Amino acid sequence: MKICITTKTLGRGGSEMLLSYIIPKLIEMGYDIEVIYFYKMDNDISKLLEKYGVNVIFLGQLSGFSLMPTLIKYGKYLKNNNTILFEHSPLVSFFSRIIARNNKIVYVEHSVFENYNIVTRFLNKITYNRVDKIICCSDKVYKSNGNIGIVLKNAVESRDKKKLFTSR
Repeated sequence: MKICITTKTLGRGGSEMLLSYIIPKLIEMGYDIEVIYFYKMDNDISKLLEKYGVNVIFLGQLSGFSLMPTLIKYGKYLKNNNTILFEHSPLVSFFSRIIARNNKIVYVEHSVFENYNIVTRFLNKITYNRVDKIICCSDKVYKSNGNIGIVLKNAVESRDKKKLFTSR
């Protein structure tokens, strides 16, 4: 079974640390993993993920003149790949919810709604019914989210953090 993990960037932050931890475990479990991201950053974790055997795909930016061509590429990817989408960005997830037809969507909520701008909050709320499962990273996020989804705390084991970003 294929899982496509989508994220805004592969910069070195909290959700990327989570990805670095869970991707090798998913591969060990027999899943075929792809990662799609939309903003390039210096010193991101794409090379590390490729070492794990992950197909890492940069589709283009979701802003300005790049928005429509990037969404068209993303739509073609979704149409041609019956995958479970495991999403970590509210903006990317919004587009997936609109475009995806044959894909299951799991959305990981990393922040309280109050931290989002009004447009992101609105887009999230009006499309939440298109998500198959919502995972909140804390009780505070769960409450901010209107008590929707499930809470999964400490998905990254602290004893493994130092190993995550080192080469294997």
